[in-house]
Amino acid sequence: MQGSTRMAAMVLMALAAGIAQAGDAARGDRAEWQLSVWGGKQNLRVNRDRDFRDETQRHDQWLNGISIARRLPQGLVVEAAAETAYHDTSYGKDNDFSVDHYSVALGWQIDAERWRFTPKLGLARSHINNQARLLLNENGGRVFERNYTVPYAELDLQRRFGRHFQLGGAFRDTDEEFGHTRSWAFMMTILW
Repeated sequence: MQGSTRMAAMVLMALAAGIAQAGDAARGDRAEWQLSVWGGKQNLRVNRDRDFRDETQRHDQWLNGISIARRLPQGLVVEAAAETAYHDTSYGKDNDFSVDHYSVALGWQIDAERWRFTPKLGLARSHINNQARLLLNENGGRVFERNYTVPYAELDLQRRFGRHFQLGGAFRDTDEEFGHTRSWAFMMTILW
């Protein structure tokens, strides 16, 4: 339920941003707001020193997320995002892992005709969860979840359709304290 509340908060922020955009238009500002949603796949690796069974865990996870970004006229992009990825099996909770990222990023959007390429660097608050308590804390004790703040790199490539819509994909690579996550996603963006 917490994740749904956070997603709702992101949508409300996007609506507030739309109201603020009206003031920008009155001043003749050519900056734009970007509301993006995505879905895809994330590869999760939990290193053996963070796993109770002393083995490296590797799982494919379903991924979805939402972001709000502001693109300045020069091309600088400032973004806030929330995403969640989960691996759920019918074999019990031992292999069920979820990873949530709440992030901020800076990037540079490069326009070429209708194509947009955006490399970004950011910081994510990473939250990993396992209901079987397979995760270990610094003292070797079993815990349900761990939280870290980690840097990441992301590349987006999208094609603009009309003035207010674009489609494309995103790739994100994150070196986590517990291991590693790498994701690929299909992305849809509304512009205003």
